[in-house]
Amino acid sequence: MSEARDQILARIRGSLKRGRLDSVRETELRDRVAAHQRNLVPARAAALDCRSRVDLFVAMAEEVQATTERVGSLAAVPDAVAHYLAAENLPADLVMAPDPSLDEIPWSARPLLRIRRGRA
Repeated sequence: MSEARDQILARIRGSLKRGRLDSVRETELRDRVAAHQRNLVPARAAALDCRSRVDLFVAMAEEVQATTERVGSLAAVPDAVAHYLAAENLPADLVMAPDPSLDEIPWSARPLLRIRRGRA
């Protein structure tokens, strides 16, 4: 864990007026998170088709100032990501959740993107 993350978590624990979890409780929580099952689709999206769910996601993301861009195919994703990072003067470092659908994206088309899979 990074030093900055340790400091943030220490401040959170301090505000909750508690110390670190004991090893038994920490193991219980890690097991619970690891066994987490897929959530239900919220009612606001349950009746929507795939395109409408994407539209809803984009609207909600942009409502909280997230940047979105629609691309025509998975093959276009690496270029879109690289252009966004360059336009914002950001490093070409990505952290990506381990997910088979993300592995289908041809990231090798942009070899200067440095991709790490795991937690941010």
